[in-house]
Amino acid sequence: MQFNWKEWNYGGKVIFGSACVALFSLFMDWVDITIMTQNGFVQQGYLLLICWIYPLYVLLKNKKINLVGGIVSSGISILFMIVYISSKTMSDTIMGQDVSMNVAASGAWVFLFASISLLIGVLRYSPEENLKDSFESSVDSINRECEQIQKNG
Repeated sequence: MQFNWKEWNYGGKVIFGSACVALFSLFMDWVDITIMTQNGFVQQGYLLLICWIYPLYVLLKNKKINLVGGIVSSGISILFMIVYISSKTMSDTIMGQDVSMNVAASGAWVFLFASISLLIGVLRYSPEENLKDSFESSVDSINRECEQIQKNG
């Protein structure tokens, strides 16, 4: 495995950056109630990092990502975060009114946005080898077309 920031395309940089943001979000508050707060580690948010293993592994190995596998892994992370945030509600009675409020804090939201960024990175990622191959094949086809035009011209 190798870290090649300069050689990664936009998608690779987004995958790596969103992974760093997701890891950072675990240190932030995921639940914020007036009497207590809990970070992502206490809320076991680190378990969602399992969804990030495949895209990061492929990125660091500079291989082509299986689009279905990348979409499924990032989609699972997004889905679980939406369910998590939606489930963090608390009911209370304020001035005789029943009030339901969401107590998901900023760390959970940051992780959700990082998961969405992961999906964008997966969709935009192409390893450097594939970019070189496609560029070379495009140049070759243009050269063939030019030769064909010169012969017929």
